[in-house]
Amino acid sequence: MATQKLTETAGLQAKLMGEQFKMRQEMQSALTAEQKTQLEQKRAEFKAKRGERSKRNVQ
Repeated sequence: MATQKLTETAGLQAKLMGEQFKMRQEMQSALTAEQKTQLEQKRAEFKAKRGERSKRNVQ
């Protein structure tokens, strides 16, 4: 019973990940080159801040 639920959940999660990827691709295809550049800059800033936070939490 538990194994069946885990299998169902894993399948649903995989399907959701695929749908999220498709949606992200569709949204990005509508962006201008300048907007894509801005998006990449914001992502880099977010990753840098996230890295700083994780370092503080470790100490």
